[in-house]
Formats: sequence, structure tokens, C-alpha cells
Amino acid sequence: ANVGIRTGEGGLAFLDIDVRSADSVERIVSEFQNRFSGRGVLLRRTGMLPKTGVLFRSEEGLTKQKVNLGEELGHVEVLAKGQQFIGFGLHPETGSYYQWHGADPTSEDIRGVDDLAFISKEEIGLFLGWIKRCHGIHEKSTEYPVEADRLEMVKQLRQASRQASQDRKIIKLLSNRRNSLAKGSYDDWF
Repeated sequence: ANVGIRTGEGGLAFLDIDVRSADSVERIVSEFQNRFSGRGVLLRRTGMLPKTGVLFRSEEGLTKQKVNLGEELGHVEVLAKGQQFIGFGLHPETGSYYQWHGADPTSEDIRGVDDLAFISKEEIGLFLGWIKRCHGIHEKSTEYPVEADRLEMVKQLRQASRQASQDRKIIKLLSNRRNSLAKGSYDDWF
């Protein structure tokens, strides 16, 4: 009997990379790790090569999102609220056991969902948007990443605006200090 892992509770989510091209799978996994490693544990599980998946944490209430890459290539899904995936047992087509790369959810090092890397809804949307752009879309797909791209742009603009505001404050402070220096001596600066 196989053991399923239900996603959604505590923000538990699973990036299900159901893609038939080994090169595409490795590019997707590599990009996912580059973006999100260092935030906690990313647990990777494989059933039928090259298909794989990564267990992570997000906001509660996250719903399933899917990017179709065409009938020949496959699709990528984020399984979340109300979804599940097989975590342990025998793959029905290969007859081999599902394999975790390194640690698995039952490892002593993993104390709970909070140990998993946290990835926001917006970041997931941006990542799925990257998959769309890099691997081409041939069928319908979720439109969420387009909105996420807009949100990322707004976030970057706000950050730039805050930096510009900081720069103006520093210039004003230095300007005031220069004016006061003109009235005093060089030693007043130190």
C-alpha cells in the first residue's frame, strides 16, 4: 500500500514536475533551488524518472496551480489545499519505490512543516511564469503568474522608491553638515 501526503494544512505544498524531458526537469529543479534554497529544507521525491517533485511550505489557503507544457512535454503543478501526492510506496508503472533525494518527511532532522523552505504565493506565481517563458506553453494555463509578475514589478518599484528617499535624506543631512562646517572648523566633523 502506498502512503499519500495531503497538502494544504500548515501551508504544506508540493511542486509536481510531471515533465518527460530530463533536461527540462533538471533546469526546472535547478532554477527552483537557486531561487529558494537557504530558506529551509526543500525535500525532493522521484517516482518515475525524469519526473520529480519538491515539498515546501507556503501560505495556508494556497490552491492548486498548473502550467501545461503540451501533450508531449507534460505539465508542472503546485499541489496545495485539498490535494495529495504519493510520498512512499511503489510506483504503479515502474514497480519501483518512490525515492527521496537525501532527507524525507520522516527524517529525524525534519521536525515539522516549519522546517521546510517558505515560498510565498507571489514567488510561486513568478516561478510558474518563468516555466511558461522558458519551456513554452502549448495549452491553457493558470493566469496567476502574469499577476505575480506585475506584483514583483510593483515590489521592485517600491524598493527603489524607498532607496531614493533614503538617498535624499543622506544628501540633505550631508548638505546641512557642510553648511555647519563652513561656520566651524575641520575638527567639528570628527
